[in-house]
Amino acid sequence: MDEKYIIEPSPNWNIEAIGFIMETMSNRIESLIESPESFGKTRVQLEDFFKPYIQLKEKLAKEILPRYEKYLTLNKIFQTEKKVRKDDFDSGFTLILDMEQRYKRPLNNKNIDELVGSYILNRVSKVEELEKETKIDSLTDLVQLLENIEIPDGEKMFYISIYQNRYEFIREVEAFTEEVAPILQRNFYLIQEEYEKSIVEYKKLNGLESLLDKMVPVKLKISAERKIIFTIFPFGGINMRHHEGNLFITIGIYIYNFKKWMDEKGFQGAELVSSLKALGDPTRLGIISKISIRPMYIQELAEDLDLTPATISHHINILLKSQLVNIIVESDTAKKIFYEVNREKLREIGRTIEQLGDENTRGLDFNGKTAGISIS
Repeated sequence: MDEKYIIEPSPNWNIEAIGFIMETMSNRIESLIESPESFGKTRVQLEDFFKPYIQLKEKLAKEILPRYEKYLTLNKIFQTEKKVRKDDFDSGFTLILDMEQRYKRPLNNKNIDELVGSYILNRVSKVEELEKETKIDSLTDLVQLLENIEIPDGEKMFYISIYQNRYEFIREVEAFTEEVAPILQRNFYLIQEEYEKSIVEYKKLNGLESLLDKMVPVKLKISAERKIIFTIFPFGGINMRHHEGNLFITIGIYIYNFKKWMDEKGFQGAELVSSLKALGDPTRLGIISKISIRPMYIQELAEDLDLTPATISHHINILLKSQLVNIIVESDTAKKIFYEVNREKLREIGRTIEQLGDENTRGLDFNGKTAGISIS
């Protein structure tokens, strides 16, 4: 496998512009600070650590949000998606990544058709297996496609809305990012030290796979040149876009810190309870049983378990949040994502349960750290 990495030394300001809006609407940093125990920290410790980030966000809000309000289509679509898919709010970020990877500005109508059509097909393919040649060339094509997909009506209407308004929407994305990129760049000094530190820490790791093994349940099976951009917004995620032999990866600037904190924290009682709850469902146990034999995709699981793809997708997401399954990424052309059991996580759970009956760990406080077992 070709593992050539190109690391960009500075942010992509167009990506940061949309990422800032996503962060402002979702308030992820506030949610994280409200649950400091997730990383074995106190609220005061997290508030102090994230102080530069919070100061930057507050300053940008005063300068950027008044400008954002005048982009009516952009605002409407983002607000609609937030209501429809609270836990999977990503259209703006996904689209800006694809725009930056695949096209030169300004995008023409054909580019926009490809961009929005690809986005919708990729979203739908997570629930329903699609033929490789499936395309969306008209609103009729989209409506016919959605008629046979078992997803909530609100989500179907969101896809129809984004397709109907695609030209105005994408052109507002272009105009908005062009307008506010200089503001982001001008205020970069507030977080530049943290940004540069994240690149230094990443270079100490043994490649991207070392980071993925600890932070997200993803296995890469793609031979491609890998371009990495660190992002301020979002601050703690990893996103990968594969296109024509190029893997475009964004890594949040605090992802290394999260990895370090999780290693230090170990496997806590609250996490054990969460994992056991995820396993404590007959459908999810059935999924675990199937993919313990071989990797499978959602449609296969739906047929084997006699359930709808939407139901399987719901249960897979619960298992993913508890890191009980891995995603196998091979290519964006196959339109299939395979899932396999995270065997090491299951072993970790087993070892922790075994320790509960060990007299040497009797009386262990399961609101705190267990005996040095770290998350895999």
